[in-house]
Formats: sequence, structure tokens, C-alpha cells
Amino acid sequence: MNRSSSSSPSRRRISRALALYFAVVLSGYVARCDAFPLTWAPMYVAHHSADTYHLIAMDRSEIRERGFGVTRRDGSTGHLTHADLNIPFRNFWPIYAERAFGEGPPKHRRAVDEHGPYNTVEVDWPARIFETVNRTLGLDPDDPDYIVELRAGRRVLEFSNLHVRPTITGERLDSVTLRWTPDGVLTLRHETPLPELSEFAR
Repeated sequence: MNRSSSSSPSRRRISRALALYFAVVLSGYVARCDAFPLTWAPMYVAHHSADTYHLIAMDRSEIRERGFGVTRRDGSTGHLTHADLNIPFRNFWPIYAERAFGEGPPKHRRAVDEHGPYNTVEVDWPARIFETVNRTLGLDPDDPDYIVELRAGRRVLEFSNLHVRPTITGERLDSVTLRWTPDGVLTLRHETPLPELSEFAR
């Protein structure tokens, strides 16, 4: 009698702990956290101390409304949004802010050596973006509406003194132009440091 009464609370605690664990793991899966600590193998994890950190900080509402700047084969210009591609904005956002700049998802950097994490998967993101965008719109290279140029921009903040008092010490504007040619895709990047922090960073 005593044995069953003492084991029952223990079983309840174990059940609650397991339920909490699976709830946390499931929330990481639903949120698409590639580096989620409870689902990422420990062999891929390594801490590399640094005193600076760069953060992409952008106005999502503006990107939602305008998207990529585009130039078509006939010379006309315009914009390309997530609605034009019929995809959720949460899927469009990393294409605009990361893939266009040649940056893959965190899961592509799951290998670690003495220099830190590195890519285990190499992808030609600019070429993939052009192929996917034009194919989604049903366009061939001979079509006048075929997209031959995509333009994106992002704001990057630099943090320093991370171990004592993190402070924004720099801000720059990154722009990229992806230009389609019959021989491949050209990537033109330009970084413009701002002389002082904008209101966006304050």
C-alpha cells in the first residue's frame, strides 16, 4: 500500500517531465529552429568567443510590400513580393535577407573544426533563386517578362564589447544585385558604412 502510494507521485513527475520535454522539442520543430539545442546533435556544437557580433535588422513591413527590385528582359522594372510568388512571407524573408546574399541556412554550417563552424553543403544560391523565381512565374529565357536582375538591400548592425556591455558601434547598408547572363549569374555586392547610427538603430 505504501509502495504504490510512493511510486504514484514519482510516475506523475516523470510523465510531466517527459510531456514538458516533448512540448519544448515540438515547439522548436514548429518554429523551424535549425540550431535548437535539444534537437541539434552535441557533436556539431562549439563555442567560439568573440567580442563583436553582426545582426541583420530590417523593416519587414517594407519588404513585405516591396520585395525584390527586378528588371525584366524587355528592360521594364518593378518589384517582386511573396504574394507574386504565392509563398508565405516567412519563407520569402530568408530568400531576400540571406539567400540573395549567398548565405545558406544554419543547418548547412553544422560541421566544426578548429576554426569554427563551416559549410558542409555548398549551394549556388543566386542561380537557384533565378531558376526558382522564373519557373514559378512560368517564364522562359526567351520571354520578354523573364527576370534578368534581382536587387535586395539590408541593414546590418555591429555590436561590440559583448562580454561587458554590448553596444551598437557601427551600422552599414548592404546591397546586392543578382544579374542573369546566358553564361551564369553575376553577383554584385556593395557595402556602405553609415557615418552615424540611424534612428532605426537607436
